[in-house]
Amino acid sequence: QSTLGGEPLIEADVKKNIDIGYKRTIEHTYWLLMPLRLKDPGMRLRYEGELKAGPVTYDMILVTFDEDNELPSKDRYKLYINRATHMIEQWSYVLEGQGANSSPIAWQWEDWLEVGGLKLSLRKTQAGGDMDIVLEGVQLFGTLPDAVFTSTAPVDLTASPAPAPASAQ
Repeated sequence: QSTLGGEPLIEADVKKNIDIGYKRTIEHTYWLLMPLRLKDPGMRLRYEGELKAGPVTYDMILVTFDEDNELPSKDRYKLYINRATHMIEQWSYVLEGQGANSSPIAWQWEDWLEVGGLKLSLRKTQAGGDMDIVLEGVQLFGTLPDAVFTSTAPVDLTASPAPAPASAQ
């Protein structure tokens, strides 16, 4: 079953919307979980050297994708990893559709939170401060009600067991 805005989709629209949802899920998990996704099959990593910015030294890693990656593309990401903290503090990218001569788009990764042993950047700010991507109310649950996986209706998770603890970094 598949719904859009709470309304069941006709069969012809189901596959199209599942494909859109799958692609968006994959793309968005790179924004959320890039440090974990670096070990995924189809990821190519190349050390690009170091960059000194005042007292901070960054290791720069170029990330590209093999053709057999789950969403193959010619996108190119450069990660700036703080050598002292081992945290991604910035990434820049040129997407396939932008063209090879395009200037990279840079984002700062900020407001790190440890959730269930994972460190997540809850704020990503585009260079120049023109745009922020902010995650709020991040929780990790030890268990979820079956309805999360079986119902097409929204599920109220406030009635679920207490979430696993989260601690700010």
